[in-house]
Amino acid sequence: MPKKTISRKAGSSPRQERHEAAVAAQRSRKDDQWRTWVLCLLLVVVTFAVYLPVLNHPFIIYDDVDYVSQNHQVQQGLTLGTFRWALTSMEFSNWHPLTWMSHAFDCEVFGLDAGGHHFTSLLLHAINAVILFLPLWRMTGKIGRSLMVAALFGLHPVNVESVAWVAERKTVLSMFLMLLALWAYFWYARKPSIGRGTCVNALYALALAAKPMVVTFPFILLLMDYWPLQRMNLQGSKDGQSPAETQLSLPQFSPLRLLREKLPLFALSAASCVVTVIAQRRLAMKTMEAFPLKDRVVNALFSYVMYLWKFIWPVHLSVFYAPEGSRLAIWQAILCLAFLAAVSILVWREPRLRPYLLFGWLWYLGTLVPMIGIVQVGEQGMANRYAYLPYVGLFVAAVWGLADLAQARGIEPRWSAAAACAVLLALSFLTRRQLQYWESSFVLFSHSLQVTPDNYVAEDIVGTAVLAEAFRTAGQKCSLEARIHFENAVRINPEDTLGHIDLGFCRETQGNMQQALQEYQTALQVTHSKFLRKRALINLGGVHRALRQFDLARNDYNECLKIDPGDQDALKGLARVDKEEKMPSLEETITALSRAAAAHPDARLYLQLGKLERAAGRVPEALISYQRAFDLDPNLEEARVAVEELEASQ
Repeated sequence: MPKKTISRKAGSSPRQERHEAAVAAQRSRKDDQWRTWVLCLLLVVVTFAVYLPVLNHPFIIYDDVDYVSQNHQVQQGLTLGTFRWALTSMEFSNWHPLTWMSHAFDCEVFGLDAGGHHFTSLLLHAINAVILFLPLWRMTGKIGRSLMVAALFGLHPVNVESVAWVAERKTVLSMFLMLLALWAYFWYARKPSIGRGTCVNALYALALAAKPMVVTFPFILLLMDYWPLQRMNLQGSKDGQSPAETQLSLPQFSPLRLLREKLPLFALSAASCVVTVIAQRRLAMKTMEAFPLKDRVVNALFSYVMYLWKFIWPVHLSVFYAPEGSRLAIWQAILCLAFLAAVSILVWREPRLRPYLLFGWLWYLGTLVPMIGIVQVGEQGMANRYAYLPYVGLFVAAVWGLADLAQARGIEPRWSAAAACAVLLALSFLTRRQLQYWESSFVLFSHSLQVTPDNYVAEDIVGTAVLAEAFRTAGQKCSLEARIHFENAVRINPEDTLGHIDLGFCRETQGNMQQALQEYQTALQVTHSKFLRKRALINLGGVHRALRQFDLARNDYNECLKIDPGDQDALKGLARVDKEEKMPSLEETITALSRAAAAHPDARLYLQLGKLERAAGRVPEALISYQRAFDLDPNLEEARVAVEELEASQ
């Protein structure tokens, strides 16, 4: 046989060739590093460009009040007291010390400038897109597909809620730490060691301390062992082997070995679940009597399908969705179950040829379990923010599946790239449009009412916004439009605390003191919020003062001080009780003022008389006095508004 010959460049030596190869490899690594930096920068710039309007948005009056704008502890900034409070606090039915410290950091740096708080959330979201891109690229070797997954994550409109809502800092922060833990696991899988495993555990513990939504992280790692890491040995061969045909050629182990490897992570998940149940059981977690198991299961099946629909067609998004379990027929639930089962069967058919489909589908199904409503926390049936983590699995399955389909059909890469850009442009447009709804509480919840009509949360917020605007422009304390919104809210949900408080305020301003008392007392019976309980007690104390029931008023204010010893409204209320108790009775004052107005007719006197009569519950007499004031002075706007309010209430 003839000997094989090795061709070399003329005049070159083996040493020179090795040197040239090393130089070429170094140049390739530098090019790879530059490409990495450019793509990461591109992700951040595009995400910021699309989300830029959010930096001019204010806080909204739904949860942002509790978390930042009226949270005096957070507003103290990064103090030792805040740190201690964050570690032990279970305020608002959550234990998330890192989230509290994140808000405190923003208050330290930006004060109450909402734009600064939005900047931090947006920065975390953009970084999350980058951290999703980098390890996915390294694990799969598919740079274009990984970049598309990260871009979809960064620009999908459903994620707007997690980014544009300051109170949802916990979602983007927890995701940031979980993705770091995922990246650390890839580092660990390449060369397992105690130190690297400890790093994974520590990052996961921090993620749980930001929000417990990531409790399924150990299952995510098992999915990654299956694909793309391919560490899971399903052939029954000996542990520790590295099949040459795998992308990374990592040692493979039995599923049981990989499960044992993650026992510390499962222990952290179990501990987080226990703490979460303790935090939420008393205030936020619904009982089986309030929300039966059948309704929970039906709502869960419906929600799984609706999240899929919003993944494909992300329009008509609302900040609040009411549970649908009690409204849907059994056949609708069976239809949802059949659809989910059909998809599961399809992705299971060829797991070896298309492992990413099973990976993405199980990621989606599994990571939604803590938030799907079987354990019902809060009033919502589903929420856009709950899709922040689960959609990653769908992004991976969709991108890899469509890319393989395009290759099988012989579609040129440039056309695939053009289609991908078109999808991202469409999503960017929808995200920008969705961001417009977050420019104010009124706009946001007015849109929610259009999307989900039977929405008591939106009724409350819109009514409050209408109330504020009516007072600012016309001096009205409660307009008819605002009152209708509050009545709708308590009709939809009789246990709506805020609706009862606001409706009580409207009754009070109309002089219907007994009805106001009933609304405030109902609010105290159904509320689980310290903030709302304080507000109801302050308002209740004001009505008791107006009725000269001073002992009851003192009791209201003292109950408020038990919740917050420094509450200024309660302290001022007690001072007013002491002062007013020594003054003539309301009836004596009305009689004296009535005589003075009759002897010397004056618009201001009749206006004051109308206010007192209204406070005493004498609405017909108050209407006459207001009308008399307006007749004497047609320019007296306050009298005109009062006449319109009382006429509308009758």
